[in-house]
Amino acid sequence: MKKWLLGGAAVIALLSGLFMYRIIVNPMVLTIGVYAGSYWGPSKGNSYQTLDEAVRIFEKEHPG
Repeated sequence: MKKWLLGGAAVIALLSGLFMYRIIVNPMVLTIGVYAGSYWGPSKGNSYQTLDEAVRIFEKEHPG
């Protein structure tokens, strides 16, 4: 019984280590597709304001 418990703990530790390695090695990538502008031609000055704010908040929460 003790042998099975030790083996199970080793498997859980191995899987946890692999999961943590995957999280650390793979960087978080944020991909955004945005339509900016107007359907009728004139450009708007605040087209990217919401996007810039979202990027600022994301970078503050995920430095690096």
